[in-house]
Amino acid sequence: QHATLHVGGDSEEEEEETDQTELLASQKKTSSFWTFQYYQDFFDIDTYQVLDRIRGAVLPIPGRNFVRHHLRNNPDLYGPFWICATLVITVTIMGNLGTFIQLHNQKGHKYSPQFHKLSVAAVAIYCYAWIVPLCLWGFLQWRKGVSPNVGSYSFIETV
Repeated sequence: QHATLHVGGDSEEEEEETDQTELLASQKKTSSFWTFQYYQDFFDIDTYQVLDRIRGAVLPIPGRNFVRHHLRNNPDLYGPFWICATLVITVTIMGNLGTFIQLHNQKGHKYSPQFHKLSVAAVAIYCYAWIVPLCLWGFLQWRKGVSPNVGSYSFIETV
């Protein structure tokens, strides 16, 4: 904590302005879609929350809504991003290892890593991770229009 001292000017107005700024700071500020601050909220999560969400997804508790108990208060993109990144690297390494094992007994074969597998795996996995939830979200939005009893989920919750 630190204090500032202003010499001259109307200090009462500045104090009111500072108090009002502090009170309004707890409210979420909406940023533009094209700014870094807009996406920063989706990555504001700690390791324990990610592990709790993974545990909740793998071992569901009957009668407990996963979205309501784990995601609704703070949906994130940190978990899905790193799960996909880990899967991309694992698939690439296993693909190169499989190629090496398959061809290492052939005479005259010199192994060279196939880095194009990384880009193919990244495109396939990240497209799957975004297109399937987008289709599901679109279907749920359509279904909500047909039947008003269907609950609504945001796109980030679907991812």
